[in-house]
Amino acid sequence: MLRLVARLHVAANDLADDERGDVPGWVLITLMTAGLTAVRERVYFTLNPLSRLAA
Repeated sequence: MLRLVARLHVAANDLADDERGDVPGWVLITLMTAGLTAVRERVYFTLNPLSRLAA
């Protein structure tokens, strides 16, 4: 019985360690898209003199 509990404990710890630090792909894609969009807009409004008149 003690061996079974020990094996379950080790298996549970292995599963917990595997999930630590993983970020889902959709989160990375969303953050990168938002960052690229913000940089693009900043560059567009900085370099386009007519954009200042519209804002």
